Amino acid sequence: MKHYNGFNRSGRSFTERDGVPDELLTAIGMIAVTFSELEDRVSEAIVSLLGIKQGTGNIVVAEMSFRAKINLFASLVRHCAADRSFTIPNAPVTEVLQELCANILKAEELHNTVMHSSWVGLYMYDKKIVRRKVTAKLKQGFRITEEEVDSGYLLDIVEFTNAVTTDVVGFMSELQKENRTSA
Repeated sequence: MKHYNGFNRSGRSFTERDGVPDELLTAIGMIAVTFSELEDRVSEAIVSLLGIKQGTGNIVVAEMSFRAKINLFASLVRHCAADRSFTIPNAPVTEVLQELCANILKAEELHNTVMHSSWVGLYMYDKKIVRRKVTAKLKQGFRITEEEVDSGYLLDIVEFTNAVTTDVVGFMSELQKENRTSA
């Protein structure tokens, strides 16, 4: 006897089911997608720095956490280019790397804050919702943190994450350019 229904594709579109998309839910979805793009660019950077085939590199990074990818990325850059400077910007590679990694980790923090929260009043029409995080930690005990957010704030996270992704691509481009000129 079957007690629950399994997953089945209905074939119906979003508009057929719910009508007009909600801007808050759309912004949360955009955070997920832009962070995924950032993670993909970091993974590509690792494969490039390792100098291995894409397929082999995909195997290396496939099961790594985002934090592990950032640690590996930074370590590889330091190993390959610690004593070099970029022409543009005119700065040591490690200095630019430190700032880039700080922004990557900030993007991760913002993503995790949104994705690992619950939402109160999600379908309210006042264009604001409350983000709630419930924790029970050794140092602080049980805590409930709440913050009112709107779609503008969520889109700020999207734009920041997109900018960081562009910075990762630009950093790798400059690093590869410096590799060609220093060889």
